[in-house]
Amino acid sequence: MLPRGVFLAPFPSYERFVDVGRRCARAVHEVPLEQGTWNLPVDAFIAAAREHEQALAMISNPNNPTGNLLLDPPKLEALLAGAPHCTFVVDEAYAEYASFTFAPWVARWPNLVVLKTFSKAYGLAGLRVGYLVAHEKVAAAARALQIPWAVDTLALVAAETALADQSYLSAVVTQIHRDVRALEASFEGILRNFPFGKLYPTRANFFLMELTGRTWQELEPVLRARELVVRRRPDMPQSLRITSMLPADNRRLVHAFEDWADEAGAIATRKQVAG
Repeated sequence: MLPRGVFLAPFPSYERFVDVGRRCARAVHEVPLEQGTWNLPVDAFIAAAREHEQALAMISNPNNPTGNLLLDPPKLEALLAGAPHCTFVVDEAYAEYASFTFAPWVARWPNLVVLKTFSKAYGLAGLRVGYLVAHEKVAAAARALQIPWAVDTLALVAAETALADQSYLSAVVTQIHRDVRALEASFEGILRNFPFGKLYPTRANFFLMELTGRTWQELEPVLRARELVVRRRPDMPQSLRITSMLPADNRRLVHAFEDWADEAGAIATRKQVAG
């Protein structure tokens, strides 16, 4: 049986990884990101890693749900060198949108593992296919624990075909960047006139929006009536994670927020007059 170590993660981060940590690790330790900027506190993360003899840290880059890059070369190098006994797993599910990867670093850093997926920019989510990039010794140890037939043949063929067509990937990512920027501009226009929340900058294909002065209970019926759903988390009750979709769907989402803003503004005006 493998020894159970401590699972480290930023907060907030991808909740599914933390759930797995709670099931498999001896304990889970979450290091809060800096409020307002969502930057990774590198020194605090290193200190948390040094507290435990056996530790595995999971960091998404760009981060889910905040959308920003938690790691750049100086930060990752500081982590890897500052806690050499800790294995740092960098999830790059959204890295194609940021045009950046740490995969080449694994040859130099045995305590670095990079996870890649075909579910996001490559559009193969239904096939559930991805891969791990690690130092040869780490990869050999992981291969010894791999379940038989972990990926089916059709998924492998699709993944190889997708990798071979980088021009298509580039075109898709370029289009998604345009859609994300257009959606961002639309939301910022609404927020200038009706400041019901804060929209955080993103390097992915989604935004984190923090509601201020309004509640999800007021917004949810407006979205439901238009058959729209945004991601929410019980540990972030005032936050929404909004994914950029096709342009027509994005316009439908923007119109829903505009209607909600107009309705909420009218209610506020009526209350003011009544007062």
